[in-house]
Amino acid sequence: SLIYINNATHINKDDIFSIHQAIMSGRPIKVDGPSGTGKSELAKQIAISMGLDISNPFHFGELFCTPDITKGEAFYSWNDARRLIDMQLVSNLSNRMGNEELKKLYVEVSNNAYSSRYLDLQSIMRACVIPYRTVVLVDEIDKTYHEFDNYLLDVVDKNRFVVPEYGVVGRSKFDSQTSPIFVLTSNMTRSLSGPLVRRCKSLFYEY
Repeated sequence: SLIYINNATHINKDDIFSIHQAIMSGRPIKVDGPSGTGKSELAKQIAISMGLDISNPFHFGELFCTPDITKGEAFYSWNDARRLIDMQLVSNLSNRMGNEELKKLYVEVSNNAYSSRYLDLQSIMRACVIPYRTVVLVDEIDKTYHEFDNYLLDVVDKNRFVVPEYGVVGRSKFDSQTSPIFVLTSNMTRSLSGPLVRRCKSLFYEY
């Protein structure tokens, strides 16, 4: 069924149709235009219209792009503090490892320092492992360096990302019914890569 976008009287019918097509097919939405035209607000209204809580990071994710953004800041990071605590715990209790849970923890810490226990996913990747539809706003993607487009491509196209120390994170296969809706906004300060643009439904906002 079609969604209803609140306070969106300035969006023409063609744009509404394009948004519906993107949602039904699981394709990202790219919104170009100058600052202050409501590009980011569109992402929030799409989420609200789908019954999602935009204050809940497991329903609505946001990534604010900067020129020096790293893969770790955008996609994932390793929780070194948790790993250190586990190592200290194992070290302190190594002489009294009678508890099965501690034994399991000891094996995990000792044999795999890069397990899922220590992998913290950012909003983009978190949306790819949640088994229901969410909305993710990638704000001002044109501020990033060109290679960032290639990193983002697999995420929006296949909903997965390769973590070198761990492996593939995300969906085992693309599912348009549960895939996250990515809304990419751009102030057009640079051109995005062709493969990324071709996978998007593109809109343009004016004042």
